[in-house]
Amino acid sequence: PSLTLPKESIVLYLALMLIVIGAFWIRIFPIFFNYPVLKAFDPWIQYSATEYILEHGFAAYFTYVDPMRWYPWGYKVYKLYCGLPFSATIFYLTFQLFGIHISVYESCVIFPAFMGAAATFLMYFLGKIIHNKKTGLLAALFLAIVPAYVQRTVAGFFDNETIGIFLIILILYCFIRSIKEDSSFMAFIAGLGVGGLMCSWGAWAYIVDLLPLAALVMVLMKKYSTRLLVSYTITIGVGIFIGSRIPTNGALVITSFEVVVATGMIGVLFLFEAYNRLKKQAFLKERNIPWKKLIFSSMILLLFGIIIVLTVLAFFQITIEDIIYLHRGESIIITCIF
Repeated sequence: PSLTLPKESIVLYLALMLIVIGAFWIRIFPIFFNYPVLKAFDPWIQYSATEYILEHGFAAYFTYVDPMRWYPWGYKVYKLYCGLPFSATIFYLTFQLFGIHISVYESCVIFPAFMGAAATFLMYFLGKIIHNKKTGLLAALFLAIVPAYVQRTVAGFFDNETIGIFLIILILYCFIRSIKEDSSFMAFIAGLGVGGLMCSWGAWAYIVDLLPLAALVMVLMKKYSTRLLVSYTITIGVGIFIGSRIPTNGALVITSFEVVVATGMIGVLFLFEAYNRLKKQAFLKERNIPWKKLIFSSMILLLFGIIIVLTVLAFFQITIEDIIYLHRGESIIITCIF
């Protein structure tokens, strides 16, 4: 048997490989002429958390209080986002698994450069699924050399943006693909990405609000389909469930404006789905019910439902915070009540 590869494909993938290698080289270049050092202050805190996880395990992080800071009370490190130190720990253990023995410090220094190259590679597929391969190639090239992103993923800048931008690209790619291919699995992967982003970076609010905005635009453009409802519900549901499990966000994150907008859009999509099904069954025509009146009444009921739920949660927030000191216990109880 023989394998035939078009010349265009060979040139395309060769160019993509050079772009990814170039993206990594641009970011790793500074450490070849200077001593590898963590830049700014926050990367040192993330590095300290990574060392603690390697010594005591992943579960121990959620009770980690550093007594050497803010004496005598100590600093609650577990209140920080855990996504970056967890990812860096897995990154370091992967090196050890393949027999590449580097220090924890060195792995934290090169981790941003690696994630910058990985995000560049993933950007190709996002551009490809939006338009075509050439679009993906140009998108990858721009991300590889754009100064703002290079600054945030240069070797030594060990901070939340290194994992956050990668997850945003992953979420968008999987979400778009789940709608185009009617794939619940890709929607689930997008949900895992949303959950990972909520555990990694405070900028998770941007993507959590961008998804309902995209869904609303599709509805207004009369491009609504059941695939949109299923993909959006799985993505947002899985993401918020994971994101509310960490102490940084807590269960009360579901009462924040960003999450209320995202979850409220699920109700709007369900209303459109119900209306489309009733319309197909001629239910509205037989009873002479105007569709505008039906949608308006349903939106009012949905709004009142959201207000009642938020009022109940706000009440329990006050009473539980007065009674329970541990944030982890508070998170579990409020989630069960909800």
